[in-house]
Amino acid sequence: MMSRKLAIIIGGGLGGLSLASLLAKEGLDVYLFEKNNHLGGRINFFQEKGYFFDMGPSWLLMDDIFDYFFKLVNKNFYEELDLIKLDPIFKIFFEDGESITFYSDISKNEEIFEKLEKNSFKKFVKYINLMEEMYFLIRDKFIFNEINFRNFFDLDLIKLMAKNNPFKNLDSGIKKIFNNEKIIKTLEFSSLFLGTDPKESLFIFGLINYFLFKRGVYYPKGGIYKIVEKIVDINNNLGVNMYTNKNVKEIIIENGRANGVILDDGEYLRSDLVISNADLYHTEMKLITNKKYRSYNDQFWKKIKIAPSAFIIYLGLNEKIDNLVHHNFYFCDDWNLNFKEIFNHNNLPTNPSFYISVASKTDDMIVPKGKEQFFILVPISAGLKITENDKYLFRDKIYKKIEEKFNISKLESLIELEKFFILDDFISLYNSFQGTALGPIHNIYQTLFRPKNKSKKVNNLYYVGSYVQPGIGMPMVIASAIITYKRILKDLTKK
Repeated sequence: MMSRKLAIIIGGGLGGLSLASLLAKEGLDVYLFEKNNHLGGRINFFQEKGYFFDMGPSWLLMDDIFDYFFKLVNKNFYEELDLIKLDPIFKIFFEDGESITFYSDISKNEEIFEKLEKNSFKKFVKYINLMEEMYFLIRDKFIFNEINFRNFFDLDLIKLMAKNNPFKNLDSGIKKIFNNEKIIKTLEFSSLFLGTDPKESLFIFGLINYFLFKRGVYYPKGGIYKIVEKIVDINNNLGVNMYTNKNVKEIIIENGRANGVILDDGEYLRSDLVISNADLYHTEMKLITNKKYRSYNDQFWKKIKIAPSAFIIYLGLNEKIDNLVHHNFYFCDDWNLNFKEIFNHNNLPTNPSFYISVASKTDDMIVPKGKEQFFILVPISAGLKITENDKYLFRDKIYKKIEEKFNISKLESLIELEKFFILDDFISLYNSFQGTALGPIHNIYQTLFRPKNKSKKVNNLYYVGSYVQPGIGMPMVIASAIITYKRILKDLTKK
């Protein structure tokens, strides 16, 4: 029965590619159409002057999610990729001039914590162990399945929730355990992996700290894009038909049923199923032309809270930089103002915190010999209008801060390659709603009532990606593909 079904996937991001693998493995004929000239969506790259840059995600966390997916397609994640476990895991530069390096061996961090706050290390270990326990309790119930409130009626989960409310906000939860501002910032920045202010992020999402400090942070040699290449190889072997530079302009809906798509060139393509890996706003408001078939109307998009955009600079430097590690952060003093400005503001941040990935510290094959590459990411508010003058003034502000806080003299004299990727690029390349880099934030409402992976109004129309369950980030997008796959199999079995 399933071998006769034809599925069309709109968009070749991580979610679309992963779902294509899973459906093809079940015998469906899968056709995937990507509007850009590359597969991978936000997992993108460019090469120039001997430098290789991952343009999007730069952290590989939650390796078990990737492993689960690879096992579903009869592969071993740890064998398919040359994974390097990072140590140190990251380094933080604070506004007062202090810098702190954290290590993958949790015991190596004891002196750091005790120096910042007496008796804090024992509390830290207890907290990380709690996050580990929470993670494994929720993973199979919620991450790989559509949210079902019956799943909350689990004895172990109820016991854990009685002791530690997972739905309080991350900020209040961390501050009940620690007093030192630097420790608090170190354990709160993980909320940005989910595009959310710590005051709105759930305490349970501190589980990312379990991966950071205990399970490990990884880097695939050759860059994050290697993950995409491996999944593309799997799809080729499974017979998935993947097309780039093919833009879908409309989903064909007849009598409440998705029956295919129309391409930009006017070609009609019929199918039994349609799955959109495009930005959900673009899918609902652009690809579904008849308003009565839209599951999410104008009011929904006016109320939804969106994660920040990003101001990204890619730099090729003509010499090595000694005092940085693979992952680096600068945290400003006024943490609250910075978050306010990147979530609800009309201007670029006045004193921004930012992140610098120096992947060439781990992988010297991605740069010319003796050189370095910087991936600088500054969270900024979505929906901004940024002029060329704004762009260069803000760049100069960031460069000055790097020189001062990272102790790098005359940064501009070291630059032999400079490229930008900012808010409008997210819109033009990825059809991103308001230029968000990620999708809807993970506050309590948008976590528990996140859009489902199937249209509420159109039969045979499904969704995959960061806008739907379970949410934001590469591992969650992989999990989204698994949820959508399960839902499709369930629906096909009914028929």
